[in-house]
Amino acid sequence: MYPEEELEALGSGGGVNLSFARDMLRGFDDVCKYSEEGLKTAKEVAGLFKKQQEIEGHYAKSMAKLSQSFRQLIPEDKRNYLPPPSVESQDDTAAETIAPTCLSTGLFNVIDHLLVTSKQHEHLAAMLAQSVCEPLLATVRELEAARRQLTQEGQRQSRSLQDAYTVLKRAEMSHAQTQKEAADLVSDRDKAQSNFLSKTSTLSKVRTAALLPALA
Repeated sequence: MYPEEELEALGSGGGVNLSFARDMLRGFDDVCKYSEEGLKTAKEVAGLFKKQQEIEGHYAKSMAKLSQSFRQLIPEDKRNYLPPPSVESQDDTAAETIAPTCLSTGLFNVIDHLLVTSKQHEHLAAMLAQSVCEPLLATVRELEAARRQLTQEGQRQSRSLQDAYTVLKRAEMSHAQTQKEAADLVSDRDKAQSNFLSKTSTLSKVRTAALLPALA
């Protein structure tokens, strides 16, 4: 916050020309600003994952609904999984016989894959909610509460510091004015002493007035 030469002067007992507005409050304002920006970024990141989790959940439900609606079109006896790839038969008659069965089976496997995809995205949505969104949102809430408390405390301390600074400035001004008045009185006393025509009572009054600031 302070220039290096001012810090050296402060460490060696020298005077440092500090400004309340420039040096004592700016740091707190910067901390408030940085923490606010950091909290905003954390909320945006949490919102990103929350939105992804919602999209994954909606996508999983849509895929499951689509699979269920078309699954009813496949007869029970055709709901078979495709066998492993094999050498194609050269018998045209056999190919014509199994063609409808293969088409139905293929469609069933496509529909079943939609259901598998739905389960995968449903699991992803659940993992995002449990492992990412909930912990991140809880952390954001904790950070927000801590920042609010620290900001309020900092503002209170800043006001107290400002009040103390104001009192100090007034005391300095009062001290300077008293010093000036004392100097003026000493000057008047010296003039009275140098004036041989001055009465003793006048000299005594001036001397007494000059001593009053010191006694105070």
